[in-house]
Amino acid sequence: PFWFSTNLLKILSIYMGVVMLKTTSVYTDVLIHLLLILGNVEGWKFHWKDNETMTWNETRTWCQTKYTDIVVVHNENVTYFLKNNLKEKSSSPYYWIGLRKIKETWTWAANGQSVNYENWAPNEPNNNKANENCVELYTSTNNKGKWNDDSCKNKNQQLHLCV
Repeated sequence: PFWFSTNLLKILSIYMGVVMLKTTSVYTDVLIHLLLILGNVEGWKFHWKDNETMTWNETRTWCQTKYTDIVVVHNENVTYFLKNNLKEKSSSPYYWIGLRKIKETWTWAANGQSVNYENWAPNEPNNNKANENCVELYTSTNNKGKWNDDSCKNKNQQLHLCV
């Protein structure tokens, strides 16, 4: 039916980070179930590559070339999914996510919307180096799934996380 296909497209577009719609908890719950059910089908899962490092811009370009875009972590359900599926890393405990600061506003790259869900690590964002305009996701035990602001040009530690 039309209702099902229209709403399914809305849900899928939210997941893919193409269009961010204001959703209800019903959409969010359905979205998480879709992620879990379809998680093994190519094009319906998060992809991560952890054998090379890139800047935030290089990561986004790589994600757009290979998949859809750099990941949008727009609610606690996506955070939960990532926390439970990303391996803990000791040598490179960060993954770039699609959040960046534009004109002092944290904005999702995939859709240009300002952030309405936050999951910052303690004392973050701190703009410690005065140019920390991109965001990484920790995979370390203490702050797993939490966010840290960092320089978009940093490529020493970050790995890439795409949808």
